[in-house]
Amino acid sequence: MLGLEQRFEIACYCHHHIHFLQHYDQDKSAQSVNYNKPIETDHLVYDGTQYNTLSKSTYTYDDYGHTVHADTYQYDPLLSQNGQLIKTMSVDSTYDPTYGLQLTSIKALYHPDLSLNGTDVIRQVENTLSPDKKSISSTTQSDTKGHAWKKTSYTYDEKGRKTSQTLAWAQPNTHDGIQSSTVKFAYQGPTDDNS
Repeated sequence: MLGLEQRFEIACYCHHHIHFLQHYDQDKSAQSVNYNKPIETDHLVYDGTQYNTLSKSTYTYDDYGHTVHADTYQYDPLLSQNGQLIKTMSVDSTYDPTYGLQLTSIKALYHPDLSLNGTDVIRQVENTLSPDKKSISSTTQSDTKGHAWKKTSYTYDEKGRKTSQTLAWAQPNTHDGIQSSTVKFAYQGPTDDNS
């Protein structure tokens, strides 16, 4: 039997000398590998003598398999030193435990200039769930300073299908432009409960 800390690699070979590797942790309860949840994905290119890493993504999951943290690194020929990868983005997410719907997502985009050594842009998305927690009733996007910017509201039919989606400013807006936009959805087919 394999140890719990065993790490697995799978190499996938694509055309034109571009390859990617995926690393996996062994599931601590099932003692098997979940190939749907890599802990790291590396993209490499073969230059004729060796493989060079172009980008790498790492992932952390909660007990339910939701991605709670992800980092992205990329190689920049102008800024990377000795093949060093530069962190370009990180995403942190939270989920509601009832049905596993996403509550928040905070995306930090990092400036490519190593001398700045910090985040350049932060984008936050916050979802409001319906009272039964089975659907997302609205999504609010915040700007780089954390101020609510756009809000998308959703309605659903009795089968849980989306019937409308309205995009509007999150805060009252006094300009003369468009204040909101709504898209409505309709479904065709049998209307009985067995459909």
